[in-house]
Formats: sequence, C-alpha cells, structure tokens
Amino acid sequence: MFNNQRGTILVNVLITAAVVGIAIAFMLDKISKSNDFAILPKVRSTMAQTEIQARALAYSPRGYTNCDSNVGPASCIPNSSEYSKLSTKDVGVQLLGYDPSVLKMQIEIAYRGSTISIQPRIVDLQIPAEVLQSASFQCPTSQPIFVGFDAQGRRQCRGLPATVCPTGQYVSSINIATLEPTCTDAGRFFTCLSINEYVSTLTWTGAGIVTFSCAPRPSPFAYF
Repeated sequence: MFNNQRGTILVNVLITAAVVGIAIAFMLDKISKSNDFAILPKVRSTMAQTEIQARALAYSPRGYTNCDSNVGPASCIPNSSEYSKLSTKDVGVQLLGYDPSVLKMQIEIAYRGSTISIQPRIVDLQIPAEVLQSASFQCPTSQPIFVGFDAQGRRQCRGLPATVCPTGQYVSSINIATLEPTCTDAGRFFTCLSINEYVSTLTWTGAGIVTFSCAPRPSPFAYF
C-alpha cells in the first residue's frame, strides 16, 4: 500500500513537472514571438525610411559621379560611396544594377540582423536625364554662353557674334534666339536742357534704353 502511494506521488510529480515544463516552454515561445512582433514594426519603419533616402539620392546629382557634360547622361555612374552612407547596423543598402543606356537602377534594402525574418525591398528606379546632366561645367572661352542641353543631355554653348556697335551707339538688347545685339543711338539721350547742367547719373539695366539725369554744374568758386 505504501509503495503504491509512493508510485502515485512520483507519477504525479512527473506529470506536474512535465506540465510546468510545457507551460514554461509555451511562455518562452510567447515571449520570443512578442519580442519579434515588437521588433518587426521598427525594422519595417527603418527600411521604409532608408528607401525614401535612397530614392532621394537616386534623383539627385549627388548620387552620381564621372558625369561629362560633353558626353551626356550616359557617362554618369552611381556614386557607390554615397549609397553606402545610407546603410546602418540594422539595414543595408546595395546597388544591384544600373543600365546607363536606359537610365534604370535597381537597389536592394535588406535587414542585416538575425532576430527576425523579413524579405528585402527591391526598388526599381527610372532616372530622369535631367538629374544626370553635369551639375557644374564650364563653357569654352570661344563659346562662353550656355544656352541649354540637346536631346541627348549634352551641354550647348554659343558665342556672341563679332558685332561692334558704331561710335555713338550702344548695345541696348540681345536677341535670345540669335544672340545678335541691337544697337541704339546713345548721343541723343545724353543732352541736358541747359549748358549749365551736366549728366549726373547714367543707368542701363542690360536691355532697353539708357536712362540718365542732369544736375546743375557746381560753381567753381564754391570750393574756395
């Protein structure tokens, strides 16, 4: 009888231990999943923010290097060092490919940790040619005026015609389409009404006629 009671107690202890073990394992699993659920929104938010930054960089001249305004957008290549700066300890940015012939780029944004499983974001971008046009360039001395870009995105520079206004005239305007200057007679505008007046101010804004004003001549004896 005593042995049967001991056996029953032992069985009950084993059953209780098993139940407690299962409960602990269940709680640990639940805690682990709770942690995963807590981490997942943060990772997704970080990945979304990183994608926004990567898109902004892809649509900025800062995201490219080797751009030659004489060649056009096809000369540009993504600046990998700038994209690597977007990576953090949890989220990485990687350039998967870039096709300069069609100006298409593919970027991967992936979670670097091992705590949770989450698929990387693959971002496909069509880059406007305007973004890839060289941000700074200099027209040659022979053609110092920048007039725009051609259909291939190459710079277009032109020079002013070798037109010199004759004596007594000035360049009152320049035709935007042809860059030909318009000469206007200047002499008749600079006549004061009295011989006791002189031209005190002369203003030209780069277009139109020259404006001026007259003032009385100071007395030569006023300074003595």
